[in-house]
Amino acid sequence: MADSSGGISRTYGRSSGHFAGRPTDPHRPGLHCPGAPKERRPRLLLTSELAEELGVSARLIQQYRQDGTLTPTMETPKGHARWDLEDVRTQLRALRRRTGD
Repeated sequence: MADSSGGISRTYGRSSGHFAGRPTDPHRPGLHCPGAPKERRPRLLLTSELAEELGVSARLIQQYRQDGTLTPTMETPKGHARWDLEDVRTQLRALRRRTGD
């Protein structure tokens, strides 16, 4: 059910205008690091978005997370990973240096 602004009606979403944890407006920024100053918060990516940015499969990211190769920037209360792209790139560079590749 859409409201006059084109988003999901607040009847079915949370009072902040979200439905199922996603912004109703696709042009709004995504998730951010809590506690960081607003202007310095990096956008946190879903696992599928991170995989697309890195050119690998989401399953590979999940496997790396499971075996401890990559650590997400944060986890949601339900255990879903959220990733900062630059943080992941730093982790991968460190891994490359450790393995000598």
